[in-house]
Amino acid sequence: MMEIHVATQGLIFASMFACGICFGLLFDFFRAVRKVISMNSFWVNLTDLLFWVLCTAIVFFSARVTNQGELRWYEFIGLFLGIGLYFLIFGSLMAKWMAGLLRCFIQLIVLILKIVLFPVRLACKPFGFLLHKTAPWRKKVGFACSIWRQKWLFSHHQMKKIFKSPKFF
Repeated sequence: MMEIHVATQGLIFASMFACGICFGLLFDFFRAVRKVISMNSFWVNLTDLLFWVLCTAIVFFSARVTNQGELRWYEFIGLFLGIGLYFLIFGSLMAKWMAGLLRCFIQLIVLILKIVLFPVRLACKPFGFLLHKTAPWRKKVGFACSIWRQKWLFSHHQMKKIFKSPKFF
């Protein structure tokens, strides 16, 4: 085991404190994403996993750089102190600010897409009359397809019932 000077321990503690602040920022970023973009449980779980993988990578990278990969008790104290002070001072303010910034960013992306796709919409405009002229025919085909789909679903459901019944085997 190697001896570490007090100044080096202070540097290691400060780097873990900074990691704790990074965790808070990262957590608020993921919280802002969830406020702005509605997600189902799969995406929530995936973002949680991504958060913890990133946090683990940050801790071990920082420990590797500052302390040759050794984890000591004061490093965890610095980490939790950084997280706690971040949420005490900046927590709710930063989450609201990030959500607003993310909304602005999404609106900017949508505006850029509208501008870029405007020539495509203009080029497709002359073909719009085809959609108008073929509307009655498309409705009839759509209705026929929906009837065929309903019949298929009914027969598929009946087949599933038959195969699942204990009398079949």
